[in-house]
Amino acid sequence: MPHHTLKSVHLQEILEHSPDGMFTIDTDMIIRYVNPAFCKLLGYPANELYGTSITQHLGDLSILGNCMASVQNTGHCNDQETIFNRKDGSVVHISKNVQALYDNAGNIHNILVSIRDMSALHQLNKKLIESKHDTLTGLPNRRKLLSDIEDIDSAFNIVLLNIDSFKEVNTFYGHKLADQLLISFAAELVDYAKTMKESTVYKLPVDEYVILIKSACNKEEISECITNLSLNLNKKIFTAVDQEISLNVTIGIAGCNSDNEQIDDKKGVMAYADMALKLAKKTRKNYLYYDESFRIKEDYENNLSWIKRLRNAIDEDRVVPFYQPIVNAQTLKIEKYEALIRILENDGTIIPPIKFLEISKKVRLYHQSSM
Repeated sequence: MPHHTLKSVHLQEILEHSPDGMFTIDTDMIIRYVNPAFCKLLGYPANELYGTSITQHLGDLSILGNCMASVQNTGHCNDQETIFNRKDGSVVHISKNVQALYDNAGNIHNILVSIRDMSALHQLNKKLIESKHDTLTGLPNRRKLLSDIEDIDSAFNIVLLNIDSFKEVNTFYGHKLADQLLISFAAELVDYAKTMKESTVYKLPVDEYVILIKSACNKEEISECITNLSLNLNKKIFTAVDQEISLNVTIGIAGCNSDNEQIDDKKGVMAYADMALKLAKKTRKNYLYYDESFRIKEDYENNLSWIKRLRNAIDEDRVVPFYQPIVNAQTLKIEKYEALIRILENDGTIIPPIKFLEISKKVRLYHQSSM
């Protein structure tokens, strides 16, 4: 029997018959034990693995350092994915769990690694990524939409539709009914798109859809079509699992048209449609056609600028407290102080919280900025 450090016969039997690959390495990362499942997974006989460095068999060394640091600090490193090289030159995608083994003095003497073959799941995920159709509705997906937009060499419009509060529908009725609603909604859009020239419906993640209109419609023509669509959808009763449910829909529109030449980035039209959609929700409108006068892009850029300034101020310890005395109006004596927060800029400028507190809450920096 090859030399190994597993002293429990019972434990060894478990490892030998485990369907998952198991092996141990010492603190120098040299393999000291392998079970049959690990040998089979990599295609090596055990004697060719003993005494070799685990780094010879890893196809991706990028996570090794952090994993070993975690083992040293906490005794384990759980649920990480990586790649192993097989003897025949192919690779196998695995998930791994790593556990330190200690001697009587409390020092790590070996490290036990358990791995599971994730190649089938990896291939499935790869196929889903490469797929250009939504598996639930059968509609072309976002990947296909972006590809189709890139191939367009004339005017077009993007109609982005979002089902309002669909998360609540999902929570209240359950996934089965919610999925049927998404399918029914898709069918309704496809039927409506047939009345519009050169129009295709796409399913985006979760609760969003797109109608791509390739015909050269101007802003007024598109608005008339979308007005009718919005009215029809918002009064439509959908049936799913014997339940009748009404849905509210918000729509954002943008396009590359002869009368809207400021949008010259074809893929960027999606971002403008999304901006219009968000503003429509904010202003409680059923739909909006993107217009530069909205200045949404400038607002986004301003937000990003403030996030950067806030992060820098936190890192450089320039978020500072100011204390304002509270004076008793009768005795004119200071009874307490009110603590206020400010950002002190490098040039000495003092920034009040009205400029940054709301942004800090939205990007979850509030706790850091108020410490």
